[in-house]
Amino acid sequence: MKNFYLLILTFFLISTTSTSVLAQAAIDVPIDDQLRLVGVQLDLGSIVSSIVTLLMTLGLIALLLFLVRGAYMWMSAGGDKAKVEEARSVITNSIIGMTILASVFAFFAIINEFFGIGINVGL
Repeated sequence: MKNFYLLILTFFLISTTSTSVLAQAAIDVPIDDQLRLVGVQLDLGSIVSSIVTLLMTLGLIALLLFLVRGAYMWMSAGGDKAKVEEARSVITNSIIGMTILASVFAFFAIINEFFGIGINVGL
């Protein structure tokens, strides 16, 4: 066990010590050019696309969590009709949420197809 702690301490010390790096002098590059170099675009379509994709992903994660919660509530109801009804309500609401997410996805796909704005909601 003592060797394990020594190994952890050695790894920590090696990973946290800084070493000097001999590099060139800093080159002043405008921020727009720096963002283009790493592939970041600043047009309205890509910003909206990133936000919508993030919200859709969070919505899908919440949907899965609510479905699992409803299933667990149903399994642990033990025959109690009120608990089964509450679990059924949670599952029904999550299916309604899934329908809303699918319609939002279809809405942005139609907007992108007809107007060519560049809002890609590819999950």
